[in-house]
Amino acid sequence: MLGDPEYIQLLVNPDTHMIAVRKSVRQDYLAHHVRACYSDIRNSYELYSRELLQTLKQTNAELSNNRSYRIYGAINKKEGLASFSMQECILVDESVRIGEIV
Repeated sequence: MLGDPEYIQLLVNPDTHMIAVRKSVRQDYLAHHVRACYSDIRNSYELYSRELLQTLKQTNAELSNNRSYRIYGAINKKEGLASFSMQECILVDESVRIGEIV
């Protein structure tokens, strides 16, 4: 696991269709601050960025706007990162998402 980092770096490689989340530090100007989540949902992080979404869409042309996807990944403890293949996105049905919240 990555633990509970205060800062993370989001890495996107459109050529290999991969994204990664890496632990980072405050001094890293590319890092995003992870705000404390006051939710019952653990391991959750919300980020709002049109530029990031456009870049992610370049990794998989089949992604649709206004849809939710789940992506499973792998942890590399040595590198302190989690990597995800955008080719393996799973569309999350809206009724399933509502059922998870209730």
